[in-house]
Amino acid sequence: MRPHPRADFYVVGVAVTIFALIIFTTPDPPCSVADACDPEPVTSIAVSLVVAVAVMSFLHRWSAVAAAVVCVVMWPIADRVDDVGMGWLVTLPLALLAVTVAVARLRFPPYSPSRDLLAFVSSVDADVRPALVAPAPPRAQARPVLGTLLLAAGLAGAGWTLWHQARVTAQEASARAVPAVVREHREDTVIGVDVANGDSFYMEVLDAGDYPVGSRVEVLIDDTRMRQLRTEPYDITILLLPTITAAGAGAALLAAVRQSVTGDNADRS
Repeated sequence: MRPHPRADFYVVGVAVTIFALIIFTTPDPPCSVADACDPEPVTSIAVSLVVAVAVMSFLHRWSAVAAAVVCVVMWPIADRVDDVGMGWLVTLPLALLAVTVAVARLRFPPYSPSRDLLAFVSSVDADVRPALVAPAPPRAQARPVLGTLLLAAGLAGAGWTLWHQARVTAQEASARAVPAVVREHREDTVIGVDVANGDSFYMEVLDAGDYPVGSRVEVLIDDTRMRQLRTEPYDITILLLPTITAAGAGAALLAAVRQSVTGDNADRS
């Protein structure tokens, strides 16, 4: 049993607060011809680490501290590489790290047996006293297997996501940018466009309101029938959130297994 098991919810509370601040205070300008949106893989990794730290704290607190350190380092890098304009928000992981370290350092309070318990134990015959000690719970044999599977699946999923994103980004870079005119708004996230070569089709967008009817846009077209607005390139990096979280959970489980094997119970995770 770990000391103060509910303390991990403080880590969750800080992680939720960070997400709320990102959602409500980070500038999110609409995609436009003058200011096209871009994939943000490094930022996705940095934000995913916040969730990973919260999950890992329930499994092995000091491994969550290690993930929080990586998160602190990644946020300024993400802000510089992806140019998302975080500003002062890049310091938020420092609060997550501080709370995670404080939770990891928690210890059981010193145990003082009551006088009645001491009197009872002293009254029991010496050959009966070992029977009063509860046997140690059996170790969960599935934990190393589950930890290995989560770590392998998470890393594989994150690697595939980054590889696929890089492949599609390269494909978009080699595609032709064809002028088009917005014909209609079919739904809030679907627009109809008339391309300069005579083709007409519908395209999914983040917000149809960013592209008024009659406005001019550019569509990326290649021989594989790619139809992608230049202002809204393909972005699959949202998948890094579950994959990195799974990898972190697997690493925390394996750390907890290693700790139980070596007999280091300081963390009691």
